[in-house]
Amino acid sequence: MKYKISVIMPVYNSEKYLVQSIESILNQTYEDFEFIIIDDGSTDNSLSIINSYKDNRIKVITNKNNIGISQSLNIGILNSSGDYITRMDSDDISLLNRFETQITFMESNSGISICGCNMYIIKDSKNVSDTKYCLDNSEIKADMLFGRTPFAHPTIMMRGSFVHNCSLKYNNSAIYAEDLELYCNYCHQAKYANINKCLHIYRIHNDSVSVKYKETQKNNAKLIIRRFLKSEGLILTEREFEIHCALYLPSENNCTFNETDIIKWYNKIMCFAERADEYSKDRISSLANLLIRKVRNRK
Repeated sequence: MKYKISVIMPVYNSEKYLVQSIESILNQTYEDFEFIIIDDGSTDNSLSIINSYKDNRIKVITNKNNIGISQSLNIGILNSSGDYITRMDSDDISLLNRFETQITFMESNSGISICGCNMYIIKDSKNVSDTKYCLDNSEIKADMLFGRTPFAHPTIMMRGSFVHNCSLKYNNSAIYAEDLELYCNYCHQAKYANINKCLHIYRIHNDSVSVKYKETQKNNAKLIIRRFLKSEGLILTEREFEIHCALYLPSENNCTFNETDIIKWYNKIMCFAERADEYSKDRISSLANLLIRKVRNRK
């Protein structure tokens, strides 16, 4: 069957939260979708939970061994048939109108390649906060320059034609930062947007990637951003790069910077902003000045 949306959800040992995640998708107000669930070699009861659902929109793919989220996502993309391809995480909850809101936005904005949204964060099943992202394409891309992942990865909806025309795929070596690298790799081929609504609940727990693999994720993100800046013609010294990362990817040692390094870095950033039309100059300026205040306060 041809569906409007293909939902891709990798699963690895997610039995604790899996029922809530699956049912938040199956109960969406927008019902024209296929739900591609990739069990990535789970050793708990995840596969049994998945197989207990008899909804004909569910397509189960079972990896014999654990191959990781990037390869699992690529398998999901290859098996997708939807006009739109969207993500889901096996420990999160999508609010029931998420698909309806996103597809309405995408249908009304034909130039957008990838669309995300804001989200609520639950920590320890009780502490609730919300995270907001830039909405406009040029502001989103300006954030990326400073190392911020511009979308909540499990919320993204991608236009199927864009995915297949670009042969889009995740890099298996960008461990725990595969989404950031994807957005950087397709920066000049894609137009990005976020919806200014919280349509998703992101769960933080001890086994979350952002907790369990925090250092690996941050170090890989720095490598990705370093390559991205170089590809954009923004060449920074090691010291300048540490300043540059202090906003979103700070070092744990909380190192200090001298005024000469700060000024040299700032001048490079602002010169780049003047010539880089695809990035919001106002957003770059705002982040650069915010970052300067942060590093100067370390003195």
